[in-house]
Amino acid sequence: ERSRLIKKNIVASFGLRLVSIFCSLMVVPITINYVNPERYGIWLTLSSIVVWLSYFDFGFAHGFRNRFAEAIANNDIQLAKSYVSTTYFVLTILFSIVMLGASVLNSYLNWSELLNVNPNLNPELQIVFQILIIFFCINIVAEVFSTMLTAYQRPALASVLKTSGYVLSLLLIYVLTQTTSGSLQLLAYASSGLPCLLTIIVSVVVFQKRSYKQFAPSIKSIRLSLTKNIVGMGGQFFFVMLCILFIFQFVNVIISRELGPESVTLYNVTYKVFGVVEMVMMIILTPIWSAYTDAYTRRDYSWMKSISRRLERIGLLCIPTLALLWGVSPLIFSLWLGD
Repeated sequence: ERSRLIKKNIVASFGLRLVSIFCSLMVVPITINYVNPERYGIWLTLSSIVVWLSYFDFGFAHGFRNRFAEAIANNDIQLAKSYVSTTYFVLTILFSIVMLGASVLNSYLNWSELLNVNPNLNPELQIVFQILIIFFCINIVAEVFSTMLTAYQRPALASVLKTSGYVLSLLLIYVLTQTTSGSLQLLAYASSGLPCLLTIIVSVVVFQKRSYKQFAPSIKSIRLSLTKNIVGMGGQFFFVMLCILFIFQFVNVIISRELGPESVTLYNVTYKVFGVVEMVMMIILTPIWSAYTDAYTRRDYSWMKSISRRLERIGLLCIPTLALLWGVSPLIFSLWLGD
């Protein structure tokens, strides 16, 4: 049953991710034409810096994902509900503080100097960064719903929500290109505000449905004693996430300072092409994560070994795939972005 559920989620996620890939590829030329390559590079850099704020959850969301899956495997619905309620509560407090701190810091930062761009852009960049801060922090809390779906071995449903956000953002950005001139502020509302609002609305509606009402967060179900349980596991994820921060997120700031914002655009469009392989692997790995937690809790080690061997074979296929992508990448760039 567990394997069958994984296959269904992988197939559904592939279809949804194809839509996401299409949206992410389409949004690049549309946005570049909307704000120009240099300002798009600035936008990418600011967006990547905002992502750093996610590390202030100290791995809490990942810890919640595993603990929730464990509770479901043990058929302890009340404990699962308490994990949901406690996670919502703790992340709301935590990211309210993060939002306030980042907003204060933003008012003192000179973004033009930090990113090595025109000094006249600093007031606009401060406003854009503030918009991104607000929606990002709210979305971190709202995303607990998607994490719960994934932990409940329903990652395809979480993908539906995320893909819908991409589609709506793409449509709104296209409308902006037809009705306004290149505004980074409007771009921030379209890219971060709309998906955040969608997640909140959908989570409120779905938590009223019979299948998910049993997990709906409530004040009575908050148990701060569970925080230690979640953070204990989340702390290990936090270390991994810090490594990812240094490897992938700092690069945009370094490139902007040393080579200019336009080079950030060049780097990121290249990364998007080769990132398709990573994206495919994540489609496969996402449903397996929570299924592994379920199998481990039930001591089904033979199933875990079988899946590991298959994953290793799939991983090896990535090497020739990346080599092929490298060979055809000039053609891809030409068809995708033109000149």
